[in-house]
Amino acid sequence: YSPGAMINLIVNLINTPNVNDSVLQFCCTFLKNIISNRINSNVKDVWIMIDNQTRAIYKDTLFSQLGSDNFKIRSGISGCISAICCEEFKQNQWFEIITTLNNIACNDDINFKLSALTTLKNISQDVTPGIIPQNYLGEILFTVMKNSGSNIDLKVNLEALGIL
Repeated sequence: YSPGAMINLIVNLINTPNVNDSVLQFCCTFLKNIISNRINSNVKDVWIMIDNQTRAIYKDTLFSQLGSDNFKIRSGISGCISAICCEEFKQNQWFEIITTLNNIACNDDINFKLSALTTLKNISQDVTPGIIPQNYLGEILFTVMKNSGSNIDLKVNLEALGIL
């Protein structure tokens, strides 16, 4: 299989109902490593070589799984989205994901809120410093402030403060 074919296979498997959680976790880890160019050092920019339309489908598919009530699946999907951001941001693309995640972090549903905060935390840790434009950094800071404090759920507080 080529790296592009592997990405297609894994994204489709992640989107398949009733797949074992352990399999999903493995798929997320493997996908993140492919996107991050950690599987085959001879093949660079695997994600960017995929056409824009197909990448958009993959991003939508992964994003739709982000609200899982299973922490391990949320975490795995979040890692995949962060890996995609590392590649897309270098191309000055997909910064709007930050606004979307900030909006989701204001959601009342704890799973969506934690998913968004975990993804923002991963992005802030994984993306090369200086790539994210200032206005998006300001949005992230606002989200941290909105989701931290004494009257906020402890898990939400920890995820929000972990972004910093």
